[in-house]
Amino acid sequence: GWHLEYIEVLDQKTDKSFMFPCGRWLAKDEDDKQIMRELVCTTPDTPKSDKEKIAYNIKVVTSERKEGGTSNDAYLILEGDLRKSKEFSMDNTAKGKYFKQGHTDEFKFTTRNVGTLKGVTLGHKKAGSKDKKQWHVSEVIVENTSTGDKYIFGCNHWIPAGGEKHLKLTDAEESRQTAIKNLAPVQYEVVTVTSNEKGAGTDANVTIIVYGVNGDTGKRQLKQKFRDLFERGQTDKFQFEALDLGELTKVRIEHDNKGFGADWLLDHVDITNLATNQQWTFPCGQWLSTKKGDGQLYKDLLPGS
Repeated sequence: GWHLEYIEVLDQKTDKSFMFPCGRWLAKDEDDKQIMRELVCTTPDTPKSDKEKIAYNIKVVTSERKEGGTSNDAYLILEGDLRKSKEFSMDNTAKGKYFKQGHTDEFKFTTRNVGTLKGVTLGHKKAGSKDKKQWHVSEVIVENTSTGDKYIFGCNHWIPAGGEKHLKLTDAEESRQTAIKNLAPVQYEVVTVTSNEKGAGTDANVTIIVYGVNGDTGKRQLKQKFRDLFERGQTDKFQFEALDLGELTKVRIEHDNKGFGADWLLDHVDITNLATNQQWTFPCGQWLSTKKGDGQLYKDLLPGS
């Protein structure tokens, strides 16, 4: 048995490090008795250190309120679970190009990684001692470009010149990258049913790739010790671990055409997510053979209705 803590991959060209945590046994007599683990990178395209700088895309939405715009400068401070950012100045032009009524203005702010955003402080700079301008802001949207995560901070308040407003997080849009990073490994049961026709069984080595909305399993061999698999009229069951694929969309099943009587007439495949007990059936009813049917050793199967 082997208890793997983590795998770290270093890109020598960019000097970036990518971490793949495990913290589980790869052993037939420990844990869930699996000897294969699918690991997910917990730091894809993110800084190796929280001291490194990353870029944030910032959108400031000025409301449609009458006289809601301003020709003044503004500033923004990001507040994350690691730290606050420095003050980022969003300077207007001499002709007041930014922060017009009903407009959305975009800026890019590069700073040390602040972590998961919790709030922002939006400031409205004063143009002079007698400046009494008001600025009405609908919301501020911040995107972490290293992860693709978006954070939305509602405002819908007037901010006087010389004043500032602390905005709390009202919504967040998790990127696909982050969603996949947070997926948990689950057990899948794969059941193959060989047709009951004469000569339907195979002695070849069979592999499968399971596809879902969150990705795929990669090629997995369907094998068991001390059992003749894929015989005529036989049902064979297998289990393996993979990251949660979500709704399954397709399987590709194939064999290597080795052994005596390699031709295989597959009736269907059933797959069950053992964590949720959700099951999908993939009808086949076709030969995987170079001599019969369409002459192909693989089939792409879609879930039945």
